[in-house]
Amino acid sequence: MMDDELRKKMKQSLDTSMFQNWSFTERGQDAVRKKLKLQTLVRPNDLLEILASLQHEEKTGYQLLTNLEQKGCHTFYGQEGVLYPYLHRLEMECFVKSRWVMRDGEEVKIYQTTSKGRDVLTRTVEQEAKLTFKGVLGFENG
Repeated sequence: MMDDELRKKMKQSLDTSMFQNWSFTERGQDAVRKKLKLQTLVRPNDLLEILASLQHEEKTGYQLLTNLEQKGCHTFYGQEGVLYPYLHRLEMECFVKSRWVMRDGEEVKIYQTTSKGRDVLTRTVEQEAKLTFKGVLGFENG
């Protein structure tokens, strides 16, 4: 589902269900809508960075955030909490999988790219390579 379409449906759902039963001020409703909008501002390149980061090694959300920052992906900087609903969405779409494990006496959730996620990543890299050959170098590759 496209981000704009998802945001629209979430807003409609909040307007018709949640906000009717709660006594939020208009300002409070706007704050929730703004937070939902931030969660949908994740760019397609961010998806690829997440899938690539989890492709060979499973990571906790914190490890993933650190890895993304090191790679120059600053989408989640200052709004780290946005990553977790996004990971959940990727999990629901079967691009990543997660499991709970014990580490240093604490239970932590770790994430890893699924075969579907790896397929998307591979196809995208191949498409970008073809575009590079065609657009930059002036000819098509295979």
